[in-house]
Amino acid sequence: MMWRAQPLLISWTIAASVCDLPLLAGPVTRKRPRGRSAISFNFVYGSGYPITFPYGRYLDANGQVVFDYQQKNGYRLRYYMRFDVGYTNTKESNSGIKQEFMLAVYNVFNRSNPYYMYINFDPQTGTPVAKEVSLIPFFPSLSYRLSF
Repeated sequence: MMWRAQPLLISWTIAASVCDLPLLAGPVTRKRPRGRSAISFNFVYGSGYPITFPYGRYLDANGQVVFDYQQKNGYRLRYYMRFDVGYTNTKESNSGIKQEFMLAVYNVFNRSNPYYMYINFDPQTGTPVAKEVSLIPFFPSLSYRLSF
């Protein structure tokens, strides 16, 4: 099987805003051997979303717990990293009907990428505990596309 040379695309974003990812980068490439198959690779790295956590807590005059925030977006979640792989097989008939069969795997390394964090309190000690929530682990995808 012979492979045709394909370009390697690299995207790079640096944000100046405090409400965004300051760094998001990743190479994307697609290899197409001679024929009707193609293999694609995608790597994404992000430096972590900013997050605001309370610095402390106190009771107000009515006995209600009030959280004390010192700085907006003073903390960061862990970095975000993902590697995706895809395979596409294309078949086109003489009548102009094009069929594509696609198989892909999102987050091949099954990394638990942080989506958000929240604070929960330990029921025994009452101390705050930060909990991280991750979405979409290893995720296979299968699709078929018919165009005419």
